[in-house]
Amino acid sequence: MSELKVAEIRSIFDHYDRDRSGYIDASEWSAFLRVLDPSVSEQDIRAGLLAVDKNLSGHVEFGEFIRWWSER
Repeated sequence: MSELKVAEIRSIFDHYDRDRSGYIDASEWSAFLRVLDPSVSEQDIRAGLLAVDKNLSGHVEFGEFIRWWSER
C-alpha cells in the first residue's frame, strides 16, 4: 500500500477518533458507520466492531482499521 493511501486512511481514522485517544471507541465507531449507512442497526454496529476489533480490546486501533479498510 502506498504511503499516500496510508496517509488518506489515517486521515479518515483521525477524523473519527474525536477524542484523539489513538483508537476509535464504540461511540466513534457508531458515528463512523452511520455516515456510511444512516440506517445501520445497533446490532450491525456491534457486530461490525467485533469483526474489526481483532484483539478484542473493545475499540478499533489504527492497524485494525487499515486492515479492515483495505479488505473492503
